[in-house]
Amino acid sequence: MLLLTPGPVSVRPEILAAQTQAMITHRSPEFSALYADLCGRLRQYLGAEEAYVLTGSGALGLEALFVNLTFRHERALCLPNGEFGEKLTETAHIYTEVTTATIAGGKGWSLERAKEKIDTSQAQVVAL
Repeated sequence: MLLLTPGPVSVRPEILAAQTQAMITHRSPEFSALYADLCGRLRQYLGAEEAYVLTGSGALGLEALFVNLTFRHERALCLPNGEFGEKLTETAHIYTEVTTATIAGGKGWSLERAKEKIDTSQAQVVAL
């Protein structure tokens, strides 16, 4: 079995130390205060009217993007470049009509490489 995960990831000592503490429940006043503070700071940092934090896998993020930013009748062009791009394409198929274009291994997508695919796809959404 081959496991493809990002990493290794360096973790600061204070983060490692915090992970040794007892967890707070998502229904506690402590969590509510933490979440409100975090979302407030994100709104400020991003200059956004709204900000939310989703806790879950990367697949959850992909699901949230497609379900909230697309319509079922829309066409999406997916330009995968590796395993995570393939997961993006699988998720897009659930929510949109998908056209997929691939590129030879070892090369990443650039605007120049993707331009023809984008121009001829008639897609409302481009995902890579």
